[in-house]
Amino acid sequence: MKKILEKEELKEQVPDLITFNGELPSIEQLVHLLAAEAMKRAVGNTSAVAKMLGISQHGVSKYLKIEE
Repeated sequence: MKKILEKEELKEQVPDLITFNGELPSIEQLVHLLAAEAMKRAVGNTSAVAKMLGISQHGVSKYLKIEE
């Protein structure tokens, strides 16, 4: 079971470049934003996206519904 992070630990783990104005996005929205950012950085290379996100290439293709 994962430990709940203390306030100071959270400050250390959340980069300053992430900011939210207004309402916080849902987990589902965050996942989509993260996948879109990874695809942008990897210029559509699903193998690179998988490495960035720590999931399998098949998982990336399945999640993004990419036809092989």
